[in-house]
This record gives sequence, structure tokens and C-alpha cells, in this order.
Amino acid sequence: MDDVFEARLAGHPVRYAFRYPKTRLYFRSQLKASDGAADILASPEDIARAHALIPEQNAEDYAEFKALCALTGRFLLRRYGCCIFHSVALLYRGKAWLLTAPSGTGKTTQFMNWRKLLPSEITMISGDMPVLEQLDGEITVHPSPWNGKESIGSFLSAPLGGIVLLEQGQENRIEPLPVREAIVSLIPQFVTTADTEAEILTLCGLLEGLLHKPVWKLVNKGDLASTELLRETLRGGCDETV
Repeated sequence: MDDVFEARLAGHPVRYAFRYPKTRLYFRSQLKASDGAADILASPEDIARAHALIPEQNAEDYAEFKALCALTGRFLLRRYGCCIFHSVALLYRGKAWLLTAPSGTGKTTQFMNWRKLLPSEITMISGDMPVLEQLDGEITVHPSPWNGKESIGSFLSAPLGGIVLLEQGQENRIEPLPVREAIVSLIPQFVTTADTEAEILTLCGLLEGLLHKPVWKLVNKGDLASTELLRETLRGGCDETV
């Protein structure tokens, strides 16, 4: 636990100390040894709280990883004004598009469908937890080491184009979401807590930046036709943001 390792998130240094050596594997080799003091160390209480929210058979290193994700989100928000956002981030026509929903709702399915249909059109920025950074009122989407069970990601960043909220259904349809509905769906996808006034204001600023971009709800069957519908919608969104 004495060793300190550094990762770069949205270009910012974040230094970690680990209680379990295997936890470093969740950073996908994006760590380097550091001489500085750790910014983030999960306490036994942090790990116990994380363990209570995951299946019991998961090892302690996974519980530490989940605790570190929450602590990292809080650290980025407080120190750099950034935030981790639970979503798949796709690069399409120069813009980053966030596909978000609770786990198991088909975010990765849409990406895999797209690769089958038009593999040359998109690149995965982050498969699970991109980092959002707002500068001069515009949000940039950055990769992170955490790309979900498929481990598909890149080292690319791009300006935000829009957001798609996924919902499983018996038909395929997509519609723009009014702000009130979008807020309710987006807030739970921030991987952080905000307790101080400064943190709350920063998080509200990030949320406002998201809401200035198009937000759609895609009800879908997870088939190729739903991905075609999504592609046509994003293409229109690209044209609007040019």
C-alpha cells in the first residue's frame, strides 16, 4: 500500500495508492509509478460500502475498484471541475455522443451493432465511464481506463455532440426529450457525490452543459434496425452542430 501510481484523466494527474495489488489491473496498464503522495486511497469503510452494493462473490479488489471510481469522481469534481459519467462514448463525425442508461440496457449492444453495419464510421472513446470536462461553456468527452467488460476504448477526446438515453422496448422509436425528463435521467449517471456548495455548483454547471446539447430517448429492440435509426438521428445532430 506504500507504492503510489499516477493515472491521467482528462489530461490531469490523479495519484492512487492501493490496498490490494490486483486492483491495479482495473486501470488497464494506464498507471505509472509516482514519487508524489496519493490523492486517493479507499478506506476500509469505503470498500465495505462498495462491497455491499455488488454481488457477494466479487473479490475485495473489485470492491476497492468500485470505491475508487466514486472517490475519483469526487476528486475530479473538486480539484479539476470534471466528472465521470456512466455511458458509452462514441466518436462519430468529429463529435462525441453519449449513450447512457442503467447497466444491462443495451449500450454496448448498440456499439456492436454499429460495428457490424458500418465499422469505419465510429470509434469508441470509452466503453463505460468517460470523463466530462467543461471549458468556456463547451463540454469535451475524454477516455478513462474503465471501458466495461468488453474493454473497448481509445485515447481520443472530442467535443460533445449529444446524448441518447436508451430504453428497451418492443419497438424502435426515437424522440427528443424535454429538459425536465432529461434531468431526471441524467443526474443518476454522474459517478460522484457533491456535498459542498462549490461541488454542487460545479456539478450543476456540467449538467447545464449537457442540457445545451440534443438529448434523445431511444426505445429499442436491440436489433440492427434500431441502430440504423440511431445513426440517422445522430447524422442529423451532426448537421445541426456544424
